[in-house]
Amino acid sequence: MKCNIQGCYKIQQGFTLIELMIVVVIVGILAAIGIPSYRDYLEKGRLQTAKAILMEGAQVLERSYSLNNSYPAAAGYPSALKTSPKTGEGTTTYFDIVYTPGNSNTTYTLVATIKSPYSPTKCKVLQYDSSGARTASDTTAISGATTTSSASCWGG
Repeated sequence: MKCNIQGCYKIQQGFTLIELMIVVVIVGILAAIGIPSYRDYLEKGRLQTAKAILMEGAQVLERSYSLNNSYPAAAGYPSALKTSPKTGEGTTTYFDIVYTPGNSNTTYTLVATIKSPYSPTKCKVLQYDSSGARTASDTTAISGATTTSSASCWGG
């Protein structure tokens, strides 16, 4: 109790229930905005990593073509470039990357497919071939046609 000329009164200590409820509501609103944004951020980062590894694989294949006038057989593709992130760079694999030589090793296709339990809402399959064509799919298979998400998945 505290007393002064006007009388004695009790000093309030702590927070009222309404103040605590306001804080809980504010934290809930921030979480509702922040968690989806963070998931989008992670998804974009994983997609960028997969695209970078596909392009690195394409560079390795083009270098081989420059030296040998043909792309390597499937067994000649570097094993470090068969997953995203690369082998040894992460504990969780988000994409499996498959190299398929074609037409007597004069063409190739690189396909990155999502790996469970990772399940983005879009860009589940990325494909790059020796002609420079880039396709993407929101399903787990590419049917040969470019989907509407190809431009957004490949950034252009």
